[in-house]
Amino acid sequence: STFTAASSVRRGLEKVGFHVERISGFNHKREILRGQLTHITSRKISETDWTPVPFSSPYQSPWYLTPTIKKPEAAIVIGGGIAGCATARALADRGIAVILIERHKKVGQEGSGNPQGILYPKLSTSTSLLARFGTAALINASRYHNDFLNNNKSGEQCGVLVLPQSRQDKKLFEQIAQLFPSEFVQLLTGEQLDQQAGLPLANHFGLFFPKLGWIKPPTVCQLLTAHPLITLQTAEVVEIRSESESQQSSQQQANCWQALDETGSVIATASVMVIACGFDSSKFSQTNHLPLKKIRGQITAVPTTKKSEVLKTVLCGEGYIAPAVDGTHTLGATYNLGETITTVRLEDHQANMQQLVTTDAALAERFDELDIDHLQGRAAFRCTTPDYLPIAGPAPRLDDYLQNYQLMKKNARAHIPIEGTTWQGLYINIGHGSRGLSYAPLCAELVASQICGEVPPLELDLRQALHPGRFIIRDIKRNKR
Repeated sequence: STFTAASSVRRGLEKVGFHVERISGFNHKREILRGQLTHITSRKISETDWTPVPFSSPYQSPWYLTPTIKKPEAAIVIGGGIAGCATARALADRGIAVILIERHKKVGQEGSGNPQGILYPKLSTSTSLLARFGTAALINASRYHNDFLNNNKSGEQCGVLVLPQSRQDKKLFEQIAQLFPSEFVQLLTGEQLDQQAGLPLANHFGLFFPKLGWIKPPTVCQLLTAHPLITLQTAEVVEIRSESESQQSSQQQANCWQALDETGSVIATASVMVIACGFDSSKFSQTNHLPLKKIRGQITAVPTTKKSEVLKTVLCGEGYIAPAVDGTHTLGATYNLGETITTVRLEDHQANMQQLVTTDAALAERFDELDIDHLQGRAAFRCTTPDYLPIAGPAPRLDDYLQNYQLMKKNARAHIPIEGTTWQGLYINIGHGSRGLSYAPLCAELVASQICGEVPPLELDLRQALHPGRFIIRDIKRNKR
C-alpha cells in the first residue's frame, strides 16, 4: 500500500508483477494505491537474452516466496504426532477433509507419546530469529493448549518454574522479567520461589510462567483429531508421488498426491499433502535432502515419596521434573545423538537423576530412597535441524534450486529474481526437537495459512527462517552443492 496515487507509480508496480488498484484514501487524501505481488516478471537463467546481476545487491533473491494454490477440498497429512495432529486440525477447522496417516493404531505414540509433556519456556533477551520465533511460539502455545491445561484428563496449568544453570542467569532473568508482562512471566526470589514450588529449594531465584504447565501429548493428539473432517488411517507410508513429478515448471498444479505402502498400493490420494513424520521424512525422495538429525531421549518415571508429593509446579533447569500424577513424577530427558534403539537403559535413568541434582540439589534429596535399578521409563526420538528452527512450508525442488541459484556459489549476495520452485501441493511441518508442544501448533497454522491463501501468522523474515529451502540456499552459498 502506498499513500500516493500517481499513475507513474502504478505503472511501475504493474510492470514488475503487482496487481494494483486505487482505493479510498483517508483524511484529506482522496485516493491511495493498494497492490499485491502476483508474479515476478523475469526470465529463467538458462535463457541467453537475460543475465542475472553478478554483483552484490540490496535485494534478496526471492527463493522463499510461497506459491499460491487453489484451496483444496481434501488433504493428506503423514504422521500422527503433535505436528501432524495440529496440522490436520488446522486444515479441518478451515473446512478441508483430512486423511491423517499414522503407522500406529493410535496417534501420539512415538516422540509425542510421553505421559507428561512440558510446555518448556526458553526466552532470551536476544533479537535473533530463533529467539523471536521461540517467543512467538510459546505465547501461541500457552493459548493453544489452554483447554488441555485446564482439563484434568489432559493436563494441568500448574505453572513452570525455570531455575538458573549459572550465576550469570540472575541478570538474564531480571532482564527477561522486565521485557514481558507479569501475567506471562515473573521473577521469583527467596520465599516466593519456595511457596510457588511447594517445597524449599536450594536455588534462590527463578522465572515463573503461570500460564504454562504440563499436558498428556497422546491425549491431546486424540482430542485434536476428534473432528468430523479428520479420518485416521493406519498404514506405513514408504513412498509419495505426484502425477506432475515429471513436469519441471513451478506453475504446473499437481493433479494429486498419492501415499503408497510397502506393496506399492495407494493408501490415499489428495491434491495437497503435508509431511509431518519427523525424521522419517528423509525417506521420501522429495525431501531426503533435508539435513535432519535423529536424537534419542529417555524419560524416567519416578515414584512419589512423602517428601516429593508436595511439588506443585514443573521445575526446569539442567533437566525437568513434573508434579506427580497417579503417584509418579516424570523426569527427563537424555539427549543422545547417533542412537538407533528405544530400549530403556539404566544408565539413562542415572543420567536423569544426575540432571535432577544439577537442577536443584535440595529437590534431588527428596528421592534419596529410590531404587534406581527398578525405575520405569520411555525412550523415543526427536527430530532436529542444524539451526534448531523447525521446517515449515512448501517443499522445494532440489534440482531447480541448484540450477536457478548457482550464481550464489560465486557471489552469495547476487540478486537472482526467480521464485523458488516447489513441489506443488506438497508441504512440510517437522524438526521441532524437544519443543514440539510449543513449536508445532504455530507451524501448523503457518502451513495451513499457506495452503489456504490466508494472511500468515508470522512476519516475512521468520517465515523465511522456517522455509524448507533455506538449507539448499545455505549450501549453495557455502559451495557445498
